Amino acid sequence: MKSFAEGVLPGFEGALKTITANTLNSPAGPLEGYVAVSILKGRLQNYGSSKLDNAIMANQTLQGLGMTNGAKPNFFLLDKLYKKISTKEEGVWFVHALESFFKVYEQRIVKDESVR
Repeated sequence: MKSFAEGVLPGFEGALKTITANTLNSPAGPLEGYVAVSILKGRLQNYGSSKLDNAIMANQTLQGLGMTNGAKPNFFLLDKLYKKISTKEEGVWFVHALESFFKVYEQRIVKDESVR
């Protein structure tokens, strides 16, 4: 399973680049980003792969989740994006992504006023 996870990593990284580059008009909508976040910050971190861990730590989009760049939050907490959720599947993946985010960044959330 670890080798499979390492093999799909570039696809998830590509999904994050797509949603970051074209946040409001991404062809797949918010779903692509939410799936990538929930998988990369959730299950893939449990495989004990240095390749996966290093890629996740080096990914600026993942490291900036929940943070704002000036007055603009990244795609993850952008209200214009999550308000576009229109299907049950998008909603479920958004919840999965939030759960992964809260588990990983619990201490940062408690301390960071802008996130709360």
